[in-house]
Amino acid sequence: MSREPLELLECQSDDLRQQAFAIRYEVFVVEQQVAPDIERDAFDTHCDHFLARVDGTNAGAARIVRDGDTARLGRLAVRKTYRRQGVGRALVRYVEKWAETRGVETLTLHAQARAQIFWASLGYREQGAPFMEADTPHVEMVKELEPGQKGFLP
Repeated sequence: MSREPLELLECQSDDLRQQAFAIRYEVFVVEQQVAPDIERDAFDTHCDHFLARVDGTNAGAARIVRDGDTARLGRLAVRKTYRRQGVGRALVRYVEKWAETRGVETLTLHAQARAQIFWASLGYREQGAPFMEADTPHVEMVKELEPGQKGFLP
């Protein structure tokens, strides 16, 4: 059986979650100098985590915190060697479809200001004034989904 070059999956085991956390640590703590106690938070224990692999190597991670028909997408991290190759875009679309099949109508996120164009290209719109989070300029963004979509089995 051949392996797909890009694999997207929900982290349904502690081992997979730890792999996602390792990517986040590399990107946010090591590369962007975010304090470890800010990068990992209380939401990590009760939210859904996702992993992107390229040719079997962990390349990206994300999480979603659900609250009824809304959810917050966050902690999107793509390892430096896999950026600008569509990994982040594919992972976001996977998480969106995953959320739609679970009845989520609206996704919000805190986008780093430098990534705002990326998020806008995926259909997210700015909501509210810019703010600082983890010593980095951010803006809240939102996207309406189409819950109940068929044909997607995460």
